[in-house]
Amino acid sequence: MKNNIAVFKKNKPKVIAALKDGRIDFVDGTSWSFPDKFFSFLLSIGFFEFVEDTYTSPRMRKNIPLWILVGLMFQLKLSLKNSFYRLPGILKSGAVLTRTNFNIGRIEGGFNKRNKYPRGKGEIVNHDTLRKHFKDTDADELTSWNNTDVVKFFSKKRAILGKGTFVLDTSLVTLPDNTNYEKAEYLPLDSNKNYVNVDRLTEEEAKKFKYTLCYKMVNLLHISEAKDYFIFLGTKVAGGRAHDKPLGKKLVDDFVAAVGKGKIKKLIADRAFLDGPMISCFKTRYGIDMLIPLKSNMDAYLDAKGLARLESKPWKDVDKATSCYMAKKIKSYEGCKVDLNVILVKSKEKNGKVRLWSLATTRDYFDPAQAVRDYRLRWQIEERYKQIKASWLDKGFKSTDFNLVTAHIIFTLLVYSLIQVYLNIEKLNDLANKTMEALRYEESLGENATIMYAGGYYAALDNDEGLYYVAFLEGEPLKRFRKWIKKFINQKYRIPDDP
Repeated sequence: MKNNIAVFKKNKPKVIAALKDGRIDFVDGTSWSFPDKFFSFLLSIGFFEFVEDTYTSPRMRKNIPLWILVGLMFQLKLSLKNSFYRLPGILKSGAVLTRTNFNIGRIEGGFNKRNKYPRGKGEIVNHDTLRKHFKDTDADELTSWNNTDVVKFFSKKRAILGKGTFVLDTSLVTLPDNTNYEKAEYLPLDSNKNYVNVDRLTEEEAKKFKYTLCYKMVNLLHISEAKDYFIFLGTKVAGGRAHDKPLGKKLVDDFVAAVGKGKIKKLIADRAFLDGPMISCFKTRYGIDMLIPLKSNMDAYLDAKGLARLESKPWKDVDKATSCYMAKKIKSYEGCKVDLNVILVKSKEKNGKVRLWSLATTRDYFDPAQAVRDYRLRWQIEERYKQIKASWLDKGFKSTDFNLVTAHIIFTLLVYSLIQVYLNIEKLNDLANKTMEALRYEESLGENATIMYAGGYYAALDNDEGLYYVAFLEGEPLKRFRKWIKKFINQKYRIPDDP
């Protein structure tokens, strides 16, 4: 067997002619798994063509198509792995093959006959080739591609909902105590891995918190108000001590530059992004209304608290444990050039105590209770983080290289987002009407299909169709087929021969 990868072209007439002559190289059954459906969906919306046209590459020459490398990275994430060792194969299902005109054989050797060293069977690209590709991909260039080109792709596919609700939030990615992690920094964290500002504590209190090596991940999340749709449309990975506000502003600036104004209508953020000039900029330049908590010592909070005592209007109920009051057009936030509406919130805690806190927004809510309900949407990003970290990020990184860490994080969030689009495709009206028909057709083929290879070509045949041709073999073609099928059945590892 040659040391090369086999790229089989689609040609059903030639494969059927070879079958009628009893000259088949390889037969493979198919199954319609979730990765098959997901990859077929990506093919149907032109995602891999988009990758080939836009993805940043560290190589001058593209010996391996970029979409194959990205597809393999997706496979790693679908298999919940961060290690490049033992890459899973792609494009095996007959259903997926109906959307392409070639297939990749699972053969030892390098892509385009360039590799001189043996590899594990089942690898279509050497795992170290993939690792080096993403290690050599500059983290800033990959981030820029994800935050601009990918955002444009989502927008063109109508994945951004009309109500335009977004969440700007930060999360820490903790690491083993290994100073070789590039750009990682130590932070004091509590038992729940949340940052603790030890400057406000006594020396004895500060000693209780462990300093943990970590990265900071700032994300722009698009969310449905029904809380059933979540896609990440901007990510920046930095050292744990990086400041949130400039990173968050850059995400929003890049998003608007990529797809224009009007997509983000409501931006919910946590207190780390509280900044008067940024609130003013988003409102006046982009038409974005922020919804963000105030600090208890701020003048805007104190003014609203004072007005609440003077006003005769009753507080609005949000639920049985929460009520709120809105003071409009508060102008006492230094650096903020737009009017703020401040919503005071009284929440009854489980221990019976009442907590008073506040939200500020540039949006003119008719009902302040809706502002509180909107802010609660921010809690959903914490659930996303739990899922993503439990499935991928908490498993650890197999390299301390910052480019590779960034690639793992960004592709994890990208795969998660594309799966969200796939699972909620019925919300994408025009796109859904087109792709669901194709997926239904391919699913029926994928559940009952055989892939046959002959002379460097392949065909995905319905099982009944393949059986029909075999049933009518006679003479020498039948003898050749019987001899081949006996040898084929005895093979412990079935792979197609080189074309």
